[in-house]
Amino acid sequence: MVVMLCDYFTYSCLLSFQIFGPVQQIIKFSEVNEVIERANNTTYGLASAVFTKDIDKATTISHSLRAGTVWLVTL
Repeated sequence: MVVMLCDYFTYSCLLSFQIFGPVQQIIKFSEVNEVIERANNTTYGLASAVFTKDIDKATTISHSLRAGTVWLVTL
């Protein structure tokens, strides 16, 4: 079973603490820089994923993320 967390506040503990298990956080955004800032606002950064239809955008974002592993998922 996978748990999806949707539309939480930016500073919610659910978005800032490291959660082990199949959990996907889904957050609305206006600009790509906002996404990168939110993703890098953690002390953990073990892994991240970029879901998009635009592979060039995915590549650019992945290079800006401070994470041990970054998955690129093109839809």
